[in-house]
Amino acid sequence: FGYGSFVVLTDSMWPELPVGCSILTYKENVDKIYSQFTANPEAVIDITFQNNHDPYVNPNFEPDTEEYKKSKGGQAITTGMVMTHRLVEIHLDESKNYGEGRYTMVTAGINKNAAKEAGAGEGQYQVFTEKQLLGVVKFKSMFIGKVLNFVSSAYGLIILLLIPAAYLIITSGLDIYRAVSEKEEAEEAAGSNGEAKVDGLSDKDRERLKQELLQEMIEKKKKGDDKKDA
Repeated sequence: FGYGSFVVLTDSMWPELPVGCSILTYKENVDKIYSQFTANPEAVIDITFQNNHDPYVNPNFEPDTEEYKKSKGGQAITTGMVMTHRLVEIHLDESKNYGEGRYTMVTAGINKNAAKEAGAGEGQYQVFTEKQLLGVVKFKSMFIGKVLNFVSSAYGLIILLLIPAAYLIITSGLDIYRAVSEKEEAEEAAGSNGEAKVDGLSDKDRERLKQELLQEMIEKKKKGDDKKDA
């Protein structure tokens, strides 16, 4: 449905997207991104993209922003990885179709100190087309990021395996215990002197059985008395 989830691994977007933060992206229509950015170039639009070689990028492309044109160390970098950086420029080439380099986007990390420490210079940036776009950041959460990081760790995987295993062992043990208990109860009921059968009768059947037994006792007594008289 156009949504994707990622976990931030580096500090190039600190403090907005710190290391370990989980982000949710949406594959926004590039026309909408272009309209939003051109209407307000100060708009905060963080974009997730595949930063590998994009054949639709003009090899002679240069960004408009002076910071990236003239800054020492300014360069377009390609990491071959998924990245999330802030949109700083977007260009439209109306002569091209969508998916063939119609839009050229320029992004950069907001943590310029991190870029300098990495030796990229504060003018470090990325250039790509709509072909590489994965989505626009719509939601971020440190808590979810920590949960995902834990789940993907060795300890997290072990716990995820142990929980269902323990559940299966406990439920299987309870099932066996119930089956044995029910069998013992059934055997005990079958071996009783008939009281279990009586216990299962309704009040009407109990009264009928009582009358039958009483009548049987009376008849036996009469027969005994007749034999004595004879």
